[in-house]
Amino acid sequence: MKKLILFLIVIVFSGLTLNAQYYYTVESPDGGENLSTVDISTGVVMNSVPITLDGFTVDGFTGMTRDNSTGILYVILKDDNGDRHIASLDPKTGIATSMGILGFSSASSLASDNNGTLYACTSGAEIYEVNPADATSTLLYTFPSSGSDGEAIGYNDDDGLIYHYTGYDDGDWETVTTDGLTYNSIATLSGVDTYGFSLCYDAANTQFIFTGGNTFYTLQTDGTLAELSSATDIDDIKGIEAAPVHDVTFNVNMADSIASGYFVEGTDQLWLGGSLNGWMQPGTNAYYEMSESATNDIYTVTIPVEDADWMYKYFKIVGATPSWDNGEWNGDPNRTFTMAGADMVLNDVFGVDNTSIEALSEIGISIYPNPSNGIFTISTENNFKLEIFDISGKLINTQTVNGTTDIKINIAGMYFLRFTDGKNIYSQRVIVK
Repeated sequence: MKKLILFLIVIVFSGLTLNAQYYYTVESPDGGENLSTVDISTGVVMNSVPITLDGFTVDGFTGMTRDNSTGILYVILKDDNGDRHIASLDPKTGIATSMGILGFSSASSLASDNNGTLYACTSGAEIYEVNPADATSTLLYTFPSSGSDGEAIGYNDDDGLIYHYTGYDDGDWETVTTDGLTYNSIATLSGVDTYGFSLCYDAANTQFIFTGGNTFYTLQTDGTLAELSSATDIDDIKGIEAAPVHDVTFNVNMADSIASGYFVEGTDQLWLGGSLNGWMQPGTNAYYEMSESATNDIYTVTIPVEDADWMYKYFKIVGATPSWDNGEWNGDPNRTFTMAGADMVLNDVFGVDNTSIEALSEIGISIYPNPSNGIFTISTENNFKLEIFDISGKLINTQTVNGTTDIKINIAGMYFLRFTDGKNIYSQRVIVK
């Protein structure tokens, strides 16, 4: 019997909220080593994070599930020696850490019940109960038929049953109770891919999300199957789970850049880049291209992201050629935001960022008081071009500052002061009370 090493791949989320449209996927052995985030309504792969496990080369996956009681995510990982692991995973970095060894071979699918008990299915249709603390396992049940590594199981949060698909193109759809005592044959599914199946339960819509090859389906408990989409950038999906993400809408005001001739509408493109897509080169994935909104000169895109701290920046693309050139400014600092459990909207002005007070002080710029009644004292140690923008991105005033200068803004509101010295750009938000 081939040795099977199981390391528990774990993701912990606080205040977990799952989105019914966006899903994590992993691919079968020889298919890929990434954790991908996919919009299953369109099949578009929005982000892929390479998964690494210290001391091993990742050769794909054969299962994925989330502990419904804690939000921990587990993935079966196969290495280039043929051993299958389960390891803790940081979805943002892709770093996996080993936790235990599984004592049976050919693990091909994972599921978790509402109490946090794990169930693993083998290519021989054996169901094992697995302890996530040390990966010890107990045989629970053996289904009447099997379909090699195409096997898939999923736990139904509502009826408390383990559902099983045998993995052939005319595979059996069946259930067993979590004590292994009661079996039920439901239906035979026809016309789906013959290899690489996975299941997860969509509790919000009381149905399963099912994959065959690179195609996504909804699968009802009675065996009714309906195709959703097919992914173009991934192959045989062997694990799927809802991604705990929220939407961030990025709005950037291009009015000043358009008026100055820097950005040519209809010719130039605007793209979003950042840690939220692994700093993918702007211009390479159309999901991150921004489009002009109904509001003139405002470009927008909405991206799903997980709860975490993120960096981003806007990039102009000339002639539809992917490039790191023509970002808002060269190098650091990047824009930042924190996703914390709810959808959010970011309103920016192209080329205007909020540099920290500490960073401004280091280059000899101070602004005080802030907030103020409309009069601000600007102190600089060098010569800077100062531009004042209102919250809509409209340029209010331009002047040169060096030394100590008082500026006056007459109307209450939020404004951006942008300092440029020919090489770098520094900005600060100020408030007029």
